Amino acid sequence: MLGTLNSEQIEQVLRSEVIGRIGCHANGQTYVVPITYAYDGERVICHTSQGMKIQMMRSKDRGLLRGRTSR
Repeated sequence: MLGTLNSEQIEQVLRSEVIGRIGCHANGQTYVVPITYAYDGERVICHTSQGMKIQMMRSKDRGLLRGRTSR
């Protein structure tokens, strides 16, 4: 899927994929890494160890999750 997704398309990507990329930005630095996730229909759930992405996400109230689409 290319372009802007509507709500239905976003739901479809979140439900059909388990690998995405999480992006964080803090202190003038951007950090994007692959991550596995689950989507329960309301929340995206991830598990990770302490590190740069956790520190960056805690310092800001925004982040980005991009679902990987292989189609």
